[in-house]
Amino acid sequence: MNQSKDLSARRAQLSPAQLEMLQRRLKRDGNAGAPPAPSRDAIARGTDHGAAPVSFAQQGQWFLWQLDAGNTAYHVGGGLGFSGPLNVAALQEAVQALTMRHDTLRTVFRAGAQGLPEQFVEAGSRIEIPFVDLAGLDATARDARYRETVLQVCRTPFDLTTGPLLRGTLLKMGPDDHQLLLMMHHIGSDAWSVELILDELARLYALRCEGSQAPAGPEPEIRYIDFARWQRQWLEGEEGARQLAYWQQRLGHGQPVLDLATDRPRSAGANYSAAQHALDIPAQLAGELKRQARTQGGTLFMVLLAAFQALLFRYTGQCEVRVGVPVAGRSRPETAGVVGAFINTVVMDARMDARMPLGDLLAQVRETAIEAQAHQELPFEQLVQALRPDRGHAGASLFQVMFNHLGEGDRPLRGWPGLQVRRIDLEERAAPFELTLETIERADGGIRAAFRYAAELFEPGTIERLAGHYRRVLEALVAQPTLALGDLDLLGDVEHAQLAQWGVNAAHHGEPVPVHRLIERQAAAQPDAVALVFGEQTLSYLELNRRANQLAHRLIAEGVRPEAKVGVALERSIELVVALIGVMKAGGAYVPLDPEYPADRLAHMTEDSELSLVLTQGHLHERLSWPAGVAVWTIDAMDFAGCAETDPVVALHAENLAYVIYTSGSTGKPKGAANRHGALHNRLAWMQQAYGLGPEDTVLQKTPFSFDVSVWEFFWPLMQGARLVVARPGDHREPARLVELIRRHEVSTLHFVPSMLQAFLAHEGVEACTSLRRIVCSGEALPAEAQNGVHARLSGATLYNLYGPTEAAIDVTHWTCRNDGRSQVAIGRPISGIRTYVLDASLNLVPPGVAGELYLGGVGLARGYVKRAGLTAERFVADPFDAKGGRLYRTGDLVRWNAQGQLDYLGRLDHQVKIRGFRIELGEIEAQLLAQPEVREAVVVARERGGAAILVAYLSAQAGQAIDTAQLRTRLGRVLPDHMVPGVIVTLASLPLNANGKVDRKALPDPGRGGSSEAAHEAPEGDTEVALAAIWAEVLGIGRIGRNDHFFELGGHSLMSMQVVARVQAGLHSDLAVKDIFQHPVLRDMAALIAEAGARKPHAQSLLDIDAFIDAMEETT
Repeated sequence: MNQSKDLSARRAQLSPAQLEMLQRRLKRDGNAGAPPAPSRDAIARGTDHGAAPVSFAQQGQWFLWQLDAGNTAYHVGGGLGFSGPLNVAALQEAVQALTMRHDTLRTVFRAGAQGLPEQFVEAGSRIEIPFVDLAGLDATARDARYRETVLQVCRTPFDLTTGPLLRGTLLKMGPDDHQLLLMMHHIGSDAWSVELILDELARLYALRCEGSQAPAGPEPEIRYIDFARWQRQWLEGEEGARQLAYWQQRLGHGQPVLDLATDRPRSAGANYSAAQHALDIPAQLAGELKRQARTQGGTLFMVLLAAFQALLFRYTGQCEVRVGVPVAGRSRPETAGVVGAFINTVVMDARMDARMPLGDLLAQVRETAIEAQAHQELPFEQLVQALRPDRGHAGASLFQVMFNHLGEGDRPLRGWPGLQVRRIDLEERAAPFELTLETIERADGGIRAAFRYAAELFEPGTIERLAGHYRRVLEALVAQPTLALGDLDLLGDVEHAQLAQWGVNAAHHGEPVPVHRLIERQAAAQPDAVALVFGEQTLSYLELNRRANQLAHRLIAEGVRPEAKVGVALERSIELVVALIGVMKAGGAYVPLDPEYPADRLAHMTEDSELSLVLTQGHLHERLSWPAGVAVWTIDAMDFAGCAETDPVVALHAENLAYVIYTSGSTGKPKGAANRHGALHNRLAWMQQAYGLGPEDTVLQKTPFSFDVSVWEFFWPLMQGARLVVARPGDHREPARLVELIRRHEVSTLHFVPSMLQAFLAHEGVEACTSLRRIVCSGEALPAEAQNGVHARLSGATLYNLYGPTEAAIDVTHWTCRNDGRSQVAIGRPISGIRTYVLDASLNLVPPGVAGELYLGGVGLARGYVKRAGLTAERFVADPFDAKGGRLYRTGDLVRWNAQGQLDYLGRLDHQVKIRGFRIELGEIEAQLLAQPEVREAVVVARERGGAAILVAYLSAQAGQAIDTAQLRTRLGRVLPDHMVPGVIVTLASLPLNANGKVDRKALPDPGRGGSSEAAHEAPEGDTEVALAAIWAEVLGIGRIGRNDHFFELGGHSLMSMQVVARVQAGLHSDLAVKDIFQHPVLRDMAALIAEAGARKPHAQSLLDIDAFIDAMEETT
């Protein structure tokens, strides 16, 4: 019970914070500019009995107890260790006398007529202290019984309606060795009360040992219920209004949530057990901190708090950090001798930036503390009610961490005749906050900093690191007060070395060889082996190489040289593979032009990359149009007779371009990332070293070639003499067809975007894919559920989770998935030749466990963006860790190093998102929306619905115009790929703005049910409609579904439609194809179709009919 106040000399033992408050108030009388002093009307002692109002602190505790009566977070207490002859009877009598002295210890609580709590003081109450003799047990049994007793004392819930609010147990550990364990509920106690009880218990024990029945001292001036009644009256007066106005102005309307990264996910209930890590600050440093505080007119409390807020700033990057600070709440002398919950909490905010000097932060904290102390009497519960913060965070609403400076907290306990008494800290309770820092000034001049934390959220090693970083901040405060927050190096040498070991992979794979050269070697080594399969067509390595050579010679004759870019606009086919290899053999770089993209997008990509030649197919030639001056070859109709069949001899080096892939751009136009042969060779050579593909393997190529994953699908198997099976157009979206292809061709290796992997796993036939040995995932975050599904249903396959932006050759980190019990799947460590750094906004390395932006270096980086020198300079920056002048790519991805030394992906830093594996700049969609004549304002956000991300557009209309969402979607579909067309469009009178005049994204309303275009709600009718509505609600994540609702206007997309199909087949025992959802998207029409359906077809067959819908609806990967 390491509390702080020695009440026998309390005015001489005021804590620094209380002394500061006292000095402030003493000066106030002579300061005309100071705020008016609070009313000093004395609290009168009442004589009434029966029901009495509760204080605001008690009201909050009652609410928490009703919410979870078993929560031990608000149990207050500890233990006393006695060495010497203990008079057990005298101790029991002292406890009983203490109970009769303080009304609060005999108080119970009940709900009044209006449901609000009331308190009742019982005339008599006996508290028994059980005696447990452990002295006769052997060491093992004694330890087990001791642990059991401690848990019982700490974790047994209190019943506030029956009492008592104090309990304890006396343990005999050995001859003249006892421990008294005491526990109270916070509704009737606080830290001051604990010290008061200890002082009076010692006094009463001494009197009872002498045979005296005298009280511990004069009767308390007031009862706690007198204070509770007075507090409510005070709050209704001018002083209460003044303090409330101050805090409302100070904290404003927005209540930021401290985004402190945790090792494990937060739970909805936020019921956590407490753990602790102690940091001992030596006397020399403590003395220097006190001197630094005095230099700036502050106190030790202020220095310790400033360091804590600086640390939180560096850990979160948030410029406003709020910390809860408890205050005694006993500014009135009448309260000094009363046991009860007087303690209050104030919110201490600090506003920081990376360039703020540490000394300036201390000065700010000093002023904030002085103001807070002058306004400390407003009950925290009232402040919460007034500010109405968002309670969606699993924890406290106005702050998530607490700081408590306990002053001289380890003062010796005296007054126990014949006994040496020590404090025993009991930690077997719940954690009221995710993190609390308690600092105690020790008798030897040092400081003990106790970091109490939620054990379910943080690993012990994480808090130990945090404590070490806290000490480094304290050291910097005294040694370099002019040092900017962003320049403070939190990491020690060991941590720097650890991050370098995790984040830098210096391995290399010799001189880079262009991939087509390695394919040529396979053609020479095994000319008759099957290289390529497409439908019923096959090509040997010899034939594939021959056809690619012919095309290459034709391209060379046309003028294709190294660095020349050639557009490729082909569907998946034999010709597509031949074209890609042929372009590279000619020395050129291929530019994928997906035939399913809108014409405007293809035209921009063609012009931006300055293409003079595009390769396509005959059946696409009439459908696609190209800018003037661009030559178009339909290679499936070309006659290559007479073209040389030998391998072209074109000199290439590692820096030459291999391909250019376009990704979404924030200006409304896509941008082309130019990747080099050296980077591509490194990536594919690493993959072969890591995963060992051989001639016996078959790889399925199904990823659209506009997504860079397709690059390894095309070239890795052909470099190693394996078979490449190319899926037909649309097959990559069809689980049933994928199963058929895998089984028919005994596919051993394939790739999935995680969202498509989930759809694949929803298909009943996947267990038949016994040939699978390698499943590679990338493109978006891999859910643990999908990982577990692979392990359960495809046990013969190993699942690999890879990560990489288009601006680096395909992938840059890797992780082999395993059943590790984690709720998050890591993205791993860097591949060969890659450097990964997790940095804050000041380009500092962040500690393990702390979130930061991922920066990439090494051989895998792209050259930059085509014709975008400014953007290239912005995203490809100088490497501060490379003395030779290397570059780093800013990914914009938020990551952290986990406890296992692997990278975890946490999301995007900007408004760029991943939808079905595609990286999307929301600004590009917004630009297209704003280009529509009826749209005045537009903002696009990503929302979670049914376990998947959907795009939601919020719009306001031009004056006098209306927005037809159906027509708007149609127009967007002409200029944007399907995955970039918002699934939900919400029209508003105007978009909410923040104080800076920018759109306040946090204030956007929930998209609900699709915006203004939804039909009037009409409840489902009949069993089929009701059952189907339940399925929609589950998949879409919407609570209410009507019979006139439109599946896609509610945010549905193709992957969700697959989920609906599976659920309808399983739950309604009826046949439904995905195309039926497209053709009958309104619930009542879909239900009618289900009801009219006759005989059921097998599930696998029902999924074969989705081609028309999927091809129109989605460009997935």
